[in-house]
Amino acid sequence: MRASTSVRRPRPDVARRHDLGAFLGWLLSKDSQAQADGTTTGRTLRRRIAWCWNVVPQIPATGPIHDEVQLDGIYLSGGWCCLIAIAGGHVIGWQWCDTEKAAAWTALLEKFLHRAP
Repeated sequence: MRASTSVRRPRPDVARRHDLGAFLGWLLSKDSQAQADGTTTGRTLRRRIAWCWNVVPQIPATGPIHDEVQLDGIYLSGGWCCLIAIAGGHVIGWQWCDTEKAAAWTALLEKFLHRAP
């Protein structure tokens, strides 16, 4: 009867996931490449993560994509202001406010962040 021997095979997917984690850890930290790598030059880290610079993130669209959006505020009689967002000659959003201020503009623009396709 033969004894079974376990053979360790390299897992490129696991190694790449580890390297991507190291890349993001370094990128989002204050450490230099040498500090993140634990060496004096950081060459090993640069060699391991070189491919990470070519990764193109796939960000799903959450709504219509506009090449250009024009924003303006219109003051009406009675003291009200209407903030308007226009794209392609059509009004795509508006927000009533008493004056043009950051909170009102934020309220208008946040409407576009959470739209579903």
